[in-house]
Amino acid sequence: LEDLMAFNDEEVARAIAACRLPLISAVGHEIDFTIADFTADQRAATPSAAAELVSPDATVLTSRLTALHNRLRLQLRQRLERTGSALHHARARLHRLHPGLRLAQQQQRLDELEQRLVRDQQRRQKQQRQHLLGLTARLHSHSPGARIAHWEQRRLALVHRLRRALQARRQGADQRLAASAARLHALSPLATLARGYSITFSRCDGRILTDSTGLAAGDEIETRLARGRLISRVERCLGDEDA
Repeated sequence: LEDLMAFNDEEVARAIAACRLPLISAVGHEIDFTIADFTADQRAATPSAAAELVSPDATVLTSRLTALHNRLRLQLRQRLERTGSALHHARARLHRLHPGLRLAQQQQRLDELEQRLVRDQQRRQKQQRQHLLGLTARLHSHSPGARIAHWEQRRLALVHRLRRALQARRQGADQRLAASAARLHALSPLATLARGYSITFSRCDGRILTDSTGLAAGDEIETRLARGRLISRVERCLGDEDA
C-alpha cells in the first residue's frame, strides 16, 4: 500500500484528469486499485495489458474496417436500388397521367368517329343514289316534266340536308374534342405548376411532402416548378400551430 500511495495523491489525480492526452493507468497488480485508476482514461490490469491496448492488432483492425466497408457498400447498393425502383414507378405513373397520352386517346376516338361518319355518309349516299335511280326510272316510265322537276328539287334538298347534318356532326365532334382537351389541360399537373404552384419531394425517399411531419433540420428536399427544379436544405420545421 505504501508503494501505491503516490498514485492516491490528490495532486497526481488532478494532473491526470487535466491532461489533454489519453492516459492508461497500469500500476500495481491486477487486484490493486488507486485513485489514478479512476481518473485515467483507461485502466489496465498490468503494464503488458496496457501495451496491448495502445498497440492493437493491425489484422483485427483491417478485418473490422473491411467488414464496415462491405456493410457500407451493401447499404448504399440497397438504397440505390430502392431509389431506382421508386423513380421507375414515378416515371410509369407520370407516363400514365401524361396529358399527351389522353390527348392521343381522344384523337384516336375522333378518328374513329370520323371514319364512322364517312361510312354513314357513304351508306346514305348509296341509299340516296339507289332511291334516286328508282325515282328516275319511274320518271322515265311516266316522263312527266313537272314530276321530274319536283323530284330533282327534293333530291337537292336531301343532299343539302345531308351535307348540313354531316357538317353539324363534325362540328359537334370538334367541340367535344376541344372540351375534352380543355378538361385534360385543367387537370394536368403541368398546368397547376404553371399557375404558380409547386410539388415538393423528399430527397431521401422520393415521397411527395404535404406537411412538415417526418422532416428534420438538415434534410434535403426537391421542389418541382413549372420550369426547372430547386434543391433545398431544411433549416427548421414548423407545424400549423407555429405558422
